Amino acid sequence: MDRLKDYLKTHAVNDVVQQDVLNEAAMRFGLTHRLLEKAALESGVLPVRYQRNRNTLSIEQQLALFQSRVAVVGCGGLGGYLIEELARLGVGTIVAIDPDKFEEHNLNRQILCTLETIGSPKVAAAADRVQKINPAVTLVPVRQA
Repeated sequence: MDRLKDYLKTHAVNDVVQQDVLNEAAMRFGLTHRLLEKAALESGVLPVRYQRNRNTLSIEQQLALFQSRVAVVGCGGLGGYLIEELARLGVGTIVAIDPDKFEEHNLNRQILCTLETIGSPKVAAAADRVQKINPAVTLVPVRQA
């Protein structure tokens, strides 16, 4: 782990590390993005995706968000937007709870609903979206009321 932290610090510019460096570290050290992000934040290195958070959050506070767990009940109109924002902000674990599937009438107002997700469980669409936005965030899908 010390080699990884040294690698991240060496490749950081002004304590910020680029995504391509994290991708290279993932392959070099055989680690997930989640473990890399944790190591970076614990080393005082900020992944560039959170650089705009700096105006309100310190690296220590970003690490606290990363170590947080949030539950969102409902992945539809409001819940979908909340899930996306929490993932972009860097909340480490999001538990998404929703028993429903997407239907065509959801297309006009639900961010997770697309032509491809119609008929799919809302929590599955949420997990896929979070993975694409921020692979360091874990979404736990719970398909029940």
